Amino acid sequence: MKITILSDNTAIPTGKTCSDNELAPEWGLSVYIEYGERKILLDFGASGIFAENAAKLGIDLASVDTAALSHAHYDHSDGMDRFFELNGSAPVYIAAGCGEDCYSASGGYHYIGIKPGMLEKYAPRLIRVPGNELYPTGEGIYLFPHILPDAGELGRGAAMYRETDEGRIYDDFSHEMSLIFVTERGPVVFSSCSHIGADNVLRLVSAALGGSRIYAFVGGLHLFRSDEKEAMRVAERLANSDLKLLVTGHCTGETALELLNERMGERLLVTYPGMTAEL
Repeated sequence: MKITILSDNTAIPTGKTCSDNELAPEWGLSVYIEYGERKILLDFGASGIFAENAAKLGIDLASVDTAALSHAHYDHSDGMDRFFELNGSAPVYIAAGCGEDCYSASGGYHYIGIKPGMLEKYAPRLIRVPGNELYPTGEGIYLFPHILPDAGELGRGAAMYRETDEGRIYDDFSHEMSLIFVTERGPVVFSSCSHIGADNVLRLVSAALGGSRIYAFVGGLHLFRSDEKEAMRVAERLANSDLKLLVTGHCTGETALELLNERMGERLLVTYPGMTAEL
């Protein structure tokens, strides 16, 4: 399996550039995945930058056979319309709980969800994935929406909400899902923002796979607003887990990345636009 980061906001490591073609960073995430003959796109970033970067890297998004939206936030979904312009056939998988209803109270109450009207506009291309069960999209490839009891408390702590027909509720992140590959080395889990906590994602995915030990975890940890104590707690848990590789960036935050680097060493890879990795 090879991954290429098309869109990310993580600072470029010292001594490196985005690429010889000057890839643009943004607050968002998009990952191109090659798995055997499959070409999969996870998330679309916050704009068309992911597509511009893909072109500079020689990646033809028209050849993508499957795409998935990890959750219903703008920094992962706002480039979706650009993808549909470039690719006329690939289905886009979204969690059954995915809607245009996500808000944040950080910095004033404001909308942070999918562009209004996009889900209706592209409904013929969208496939909704039921929650809390493995959903196969090919041999050894699964999608897995997370349903975690009392996850609304996590939404409350993050000051994130959803506006529903029943009124405003704390976000329970039932619109979020992981992309899973069962490889010879073990399962590789992509969880773009891990709003319910990376440790919870790993626990739920492992249980769904019959107790399998996760080989690699790819995605943001959503610790950029967390204090050092919380970042330390997560870093310690991941460092003491069975993970052989953690590939993270985007919303993880500099403090958490520093703590993870101290504790995980070569088991940690930090993402940035244009980064590639063989898993």
